[in-house]
Amino acid sequence: MLVGSEDILIPTMMVGNYPKPRWYAGNPNAEVPFGDYLPDSVKFETFEDCIAAMVSDQERAGLDVIADGRVLGGDSPYAQIVEYFVERLGYDKYGPPLQLPLYSTMYSPTIQRPVERRAPMLLKQLRALKKFTDKPVKLQYPGLAAMTMGSNNLQYEDIKDLSAALAKAMNEEFKQVSDAGADIIQIDEFAWHYGLSLGEFEIEHFNQMTEGVSAQIIAHVCWGNFLGTKGYLPSGPMHGDNPEREGTEYVLALRDEEGFTARSKACFPRAQKLNLHGLNFEIANTGPGELKPLAKANYEA
Repeated sequence: MLVGSEDILIPTMMVGNYPKPRWYAGNPNAEVPFGDYLPDSVKFETFEDCIAAMVSDQERAGLDVIADGRVLGGDSPYAQIVEYFVERLGYDKYGPPLQLPLYSTMYSPTIQRPVERRAPMLLKQLRALKKFTDKPVKLQYPGLAAMTMGSNNLQYEDIKDLSAALAKAMNEEFKQVSDAGADIIQIDEFAWHYGLSLGEFEIEHFNQMTEGVSAQIIAHVCWGNFLGTKGYLPSGPMHGDNPEREGTEYVLALRDEEGFTARSKACFPRAQKLNLHGLNFEIANTGPGELKPLAKANYEA
């Protein structure tokens, strides 16, 4: 994979939230308001110091790519991440419980007016990253399908129209940060491995979202939760890659006659149709069997 000007076989980079310094998490000055800049000098210094500390950790660890770590204010748990992005897209913060596995204790943000990008999302983070490192940098965004499925839609007659509006807004964001020097944009699609899809238009809208973007695009398929436990289907049973364990039904690990698991089947064909430079597909807790379908000579998207 080309990282900056260097071709690296397997580039190393962090994925997800980076632990925030204790002096930052819960700090009343840990706020990232709308706009290109942080107008308050104390908030600006607090924000940049947090970025600098995270950059230093990643560089000392020898990572090839330096990630934003999701410095969005406070400790940035997933609910706060959702709030940060949807607020900049014109959503109201609260709605009914989110109808997605593992996230059902969160509120689904409500859209009651046309979606549009009302402010830059990660431009401040990008500027701070590039101030403290000369290495390639990566920004992380919630996925198109995840945002569309997680929305309480009171604006659009068809979910397809909501997806298209989100794709347009995110394309504007991606183009701006790419032009400002972002090397990699990571898109987090935590619904893919459940087999959830918006429909055929999802492929079209994803590619529209990344059209004309000079940064490399990576999709991250997150299948765990905050405490690292395995995901589950809405029907209940846990899943993994250990079908021999007694008394547990491993639904998504069961393989069909071609050797596919339901999880790999949901992700790999879809990923091959998208404008992607890489897919971050976690197998540390499931075993390498998830990747066997990729070795099949007759495999087709």
